[in-house]
Amino acid sequence: MTWAEVGVTDNSILIGSIQDTTGAVAAFGISRLEAIKALLNHVNEQGGVNGRKILYVSESDNYEPPKTVLAFKKLTEVDKVFCIVGPLGVPNIMAMIPLAQERKIPTLFIGGNTSKLYNPPQRYIFGLWPAYEDFAKVLADYLAEDLKMPNAKVAHIHQDSDSGRDSLKGFQEQMARHYPGMKLVASEGFKYGTVDFSANVYRMREANPDVVVFSTIFTYSAQIAREMEKVGWRPVLLMDATSGDDRFIALGGSAVQGVVAQKTLPLMTEEVPGIRFYKELIKKYFPESKINPSQFGATGFVEMQLALEAIRRTGKDLTREALVQTLESFRDVDIGSIPPISYGPQKRWGLNQVILVKVQGNEFVKVSGWRGPR
Repeated sequence: MTWAEVGVTDNSILIGSIQDTTGAVAAFGISRLEAIKALLNHVNEQGGVNGRKILYVSESDNYEPPKTVLAFKKLTEVDKVFCIVGPLGVPNIMAMIPLAQERKIPTLFIGGNTSKLYNPPQRYIFGLWPAYEDFAKVLADYLAEDLKMPNAKVAHIHQDSDSGRDSLKGFQEQMARHYPGMKLVASEGFKYGTVDFSANVYRMREANPDVVVFSTIFTYSAQIAREMEKVGWRPVLLMDATSGDDRFIALGGSAVQGVVAQKTLPLMTEEVPGIRFYKELIKKYFPESKINPSQFGATGFVEMQLALEAIRRTGKDLTREALVQTLESFRDVDIGSIPPISYGPQKRWGLNQVILVKVQGNEFVKVSGWRGPR
């Protein structure tokens, strides 16, 4: 039988992705790829999805938007994938979204999120993780309500990108709406590839904030915290989910003790069914892994789980349009690791909740359950 849909045959489905394996977020991309491969190995050993094996091809874009566009074109024009699942990053993925819409390529569960992806809704784009605005709003709530600092002076440091600016915007919106006594006294943006943060730290310190809020990849967060420790400055440090990887603690050392950060998944030590399943597959297929289980490996795993569930529900008559319709029918889909997911014709994002954690010794400990913005 000949199938009319691109990337689909009688016995296979070809899924594509874009993961940075050499650039600024390679630590994320490499761990995500390994976790995805573990899941696909398992699924294919069980016979695939609706009798079709899952084939997978991923391109690296070095976290650079022009290369992301080239990678998208290769996946869709040369490899001819059925859909794209879990491409990593916000600033680079934003560059390919117009093409995905134009070519009607379902692009699912992006590894990162911004409200620009789903407001207004775009038919072929489905987000999963909380937007950076939501990350920041939860941190503002924690500062005011849990730390009892509604009048705090705050500095905000972020990558000078859509994601970083979204974080700043979200924090400012939450202050204006709920915490008028809170004051932003400094805002520092920096470019990807920055290696010296001494000037940023100096300027923030001069503003004399009580608290510094970070929206920075965990490798940068650790560097900045060490620079602050070096000059003897120890304000309260609050960080969003991009600092929630366990490797952050080893990189930051004593400089990150007491830091409150966020996770978009349960702790890897928690006895949660979805996390247990992920860890079992890593142990089975990558028993010598040095990069998994990890928070960011698990994000790639979860994204692919949801994509495969959507494909399963769509059935044997698999087309791109049918897949979109299936996703629009998702209601409280529970995969055992994150809160239940729902979508609809006018709803293209999944979560706005995170778990708050604190660095104690060489581990994160929970300070809250799942929590969305006030």
